[in-house]
Amino acid sequence: MATRQEIIEVIDKILEGTMSAEEAVTWVGYEIPRTSRCEDPASALTTILTELDPNPVVIKSGKWRERLLLHREVLVRGVPCPSMNLKTIQAYWMIFSPGEKVVLCQIRRTEKKERILELIVELWSGEQIFYEQVPLPVKRLTGPQLSEEDVEEKKDAYKKGVLTGEEALEWVIDQLESKPAVDHYAKLLKFYWNLRRPHEWFDPEYSEHSVTKNDPMVRIGKDLIKIAQKETKKIKKELGIK
Repeated sequence: MATRQEIIEVIDKILEGTMSAEEAVTWVGYEIPRTSRCEDPASALTTILTELDPNPVVIKSGKWRERLLLHREVLVRGVPCPSMNLKTIQAYWMIFSPGEKVVLCQIRRTEKKERILELIVELWSGEQIFYEQVPLPVKRLTGPQLSEEDVEEKKDAYKKGVLTGEEALEWVIDQLESKPAVDHYAKLLKFYWNLRRPHEWFDPEYSEHSVTKNDPMVRIGKDLIKIAQKETKKIKKELGIK
């Protein structure tokens, strides 16, 4: 597995011209399957592989030097890695840009097993300029499935002034406390940030999000599927259907 420092050193060699494209691609080809997102949050290895490969399968952007310099800045500074804490982080949405800020909105389980919503905003210098923690208990396991259109409809209603910020926040929290919204947690977490920090918008260079398998909502859904499959097999057996 390549470490952050090793990736930085390889980037430096590429930029200095002391490592050839072939050497870099060969090294990346070996390391990329074994390297975690936490060590390469900017996907520098992917950029090296796609931009320097002498036999590319994708069209090169031609801006690989600029991209590698940005990646290097991310690697040197470091950013949070929610996926490292899969036992406590149930879902997250994160954006960041070198020289600007890092925004992380996540659903986390505390040591007391309490489910909370966290919003953290840091300047690139490392100074934390905003922190918020909101209780987020599981309140609803059934109901209509939330769709992407539902989320966009609420966002549009907020932008047009049909919904107040307070009403939109109440709706977002309600969805994050319900099972039918699991598939759209990332959009909801982003919407939550927009509502809580409406004047802080910026165009991020990087973004990532995930709903982990440890979210109780996800586990409950999988358990229900298993039960349904088991019952289906039982009924088929009773009816003599293979």
